Amino acid sequence: MKWQNHQIATGFIVYAATNDALFVAASIFGAILPDRVEGQPPKESTAYWKWRKNHRTWSHYPLLYFLFLIFAQVAKMYLQSPIAEIFLNLISYVLIGALLHIAEDGICGKVPILSTKKKHGLKLFKVGSFGEYICTGLIVLGCVVFSFSNVFDEEYQLQEKFSQFENINVETTFERLKSILGEIQMKSFSYNPVGVCAKQINFSVDDAGKLHDVEFIGGCPGNLLAIGKLVDGKDAKEIAEILRGNDCRGRGTSCADQFALAIDKIN
Repeated sequence: MKWQNHQIATGFIVYAATNDALFVAASIFGAILPDRVEGQPPKESTAYWKWRKNHRTWSHYPLLYFLFLIFAQVAKMYLQSPIAEIFLNLISYVLIGALLHIAEDGICGKVPILSTKKKHGLKLFKVGSFGEYICTGLIVLGCVVFSFSNVFDEEYQLQEKFSQFENINVETTFERLKSILGEIQMKSFSYNPVGVCAKQINFSVDDAGKLHDVEFIGGCPGNLLAIGKLVDGKDAKEIAEILRGNDCRGRGTSCADQFALAIDKIN
């Protein structure tokens, strides 16, 4: 492949894979590295064919680039530095660009794979031919389709999420939330007890008949505070049955008994 086609094909492949302009630039530089290592072919005929004999040998040996690539990745593990990581990432993509160059050469000629002395390739087209530009165009087209397919896939996923919101029935959802969380409405009451130390009993009852915010004004603070805590969230009728008839010092009633009477009055 010609240099410009190497750079175009490699740049599009890396961009489709990474979507990172810096990595693309590094890989484009690497896309001509194997040929730059060899240097410019001499113009004199005898020298050219001597140079040609060594063309695409060590400079196009993929295992060599793979070793450097592995070394760069291992170095990242030991050099815990953001600057070192960026530098090694750029080096890695230069090497990836070189490997893509070798792969691209392998479809228009022969390149070494396991040994520098034995080359393999497909020879789909001749370098500089119209077929080379068609192949480069197909690579570019494939990368563009791949990139846009990701965009369309993300857009489809977003549309799916939005469609889920659109299909939500707000009233039904609200009713479900009410049933799950419960739309608790409290009714507050105040009762003036008779024959006990407490002067007032305040409490609330929700729609389910549960007691909340039980408060005795006056009386023995410790015991009455304890009663308020113990009955909170409990069924009002059940608490009334438990506390009803509780006597304090022969008075025939008590703060607890008066609380039971207060519950009876609201039911």
